[in-house]
Amino acid sequence: MRIVTKFAKIAMPTECKKLIFLNSIFQGGRLFVGAVCALYFFSFGLQAQDYALIKSVQAAVFLGLDIPLGYLMGKIGESRSLMLALCCGAMGALACMLVTNFWGFAVSEVFFALSISIWPVAFSSYAMKILENIKIEGAVEKFFHFGDSLTNLTTLICGAIGGVLFGLNKYLPYGLFFVVYTLLLLISYFYLVNMHAPSNKKDVVDLTVSNLKGALSVFPYATIIFLLQIFLQPLLHYWQPLFTEKFDSTPKEMSIIFISYSLAMSGISLVYSRLTRFSGVRSDFFVLAIALVGSLAYALIPYLNSYVVSTALFSLTFGILNLAQISSGVLVQNNLRDMNRMIITKYVSVYARLGMVISIIAIHFLFSSGHEIGALYKIYGISACLIFFVYLGVIKTRKSMEKTYVS
Repeated sequence: MRIVTKFAKIAMPTECKKLIFLNSIFQGGRLFVGAVCALYFFSFGLQAQDYALIKSVQAAVFLGLDIPLGYLMGKIGESRSLMLALCCGAMGALACMLVTNFWGFAVSEVFFALSISIWPVAFSSYAMKILENIKIEGAVEKFFHFGDSLTNLTTLICGAIGGVLFGLNKYLPYGLFFVVYTLLLLISYFYLVNMHAPSNKKDVVDLTVSNLKGALSVFPYATIIFLLQIFLQPLLHYWQPLFTEKFDSTPKEMSIIFISYSLAMSGISLVYSRLTRFSGVRSDFFVLAIALVGSLAYALIPYLNSYVVSTALFSLTFGILNLAQISSGVLVQNNLRDMNRMIITKYVSVYARLGMVISIIAIHFLFSSGHEIGALYKIYGISACLIFFVYLGVIKTRKSMEKTYVS
């Protein structure tokens, strides 16, 4: 067993670099159409309410099929699950190019949702099997955060390419999506089978009680993800109305904001990936501390009156909370047993998605009560500060009690 000291640099094994590249192309491929999908649907005569219903199909698939998919993935193994995700994504893109009505697009959204639901869990489990054999302190954290940094840059580039292609021909982004995923599927078939990595043993223990106990063992870390899903929704989906309301921002200024927060997420993750050899930055206390810092920045956003300063603070907030979310996911993975990892991760995923649903309901309630976008950000920012401050205190108290008990 080889353990590096905290002063040594962590070198990523070749297998991990290849996985990071594979994940970046998968995530980037989705952005070929992610930035233009609404415009694509509207070009066939669909309305905004139709688009909302189509996207609700994705949420229904996530909530209804997450746990069954976990059991299926546990049965077929990580590499086959990754290829299944690519196959579903390619079928979704192909369906979008062939259909012209609401129900056709709804079916394509099912394929996209299955792809998005399967890939991250299978990818994390596959990577953990490799990383557990390497036994280098901080390697897990570096892998996921360096990967997140590269993925954010890839999605930024692919989103821009998709927008340009859509201007030339509306079918081109979906065609490129289909080609990229098909090529990835072929590459994965040979690469994942031949790589010196985990085998696809069907060693799943079908004991629901055991799986629930595994999920409960990572409940404190999963709760951080749950809370972040609640507070991230306005940042993810309502930043455009916020900047329009405050600054009457132009499309060019909106593009600058998108580029800014994408670069912030990438840069912050990259810097953190170089610090993972220090044990302090890998603790749950540190994750909650950065979540609290991000929440403080969050709470300040609606009070700023400068477009430049608001863009900078918004991007910083997004980057910090994204760092907290990735770090929370790593804490979950580090505290799971290898057996049934994908199933238990799906339990955590359902818990996190529940936070998203609660947040969406709360947002609709606030809007129906007459609150504007600025008020929404104020309520969410202040609430995030209070909740993460309390949770940070709970974690600190628990650790103090554990030290007292041990002594």
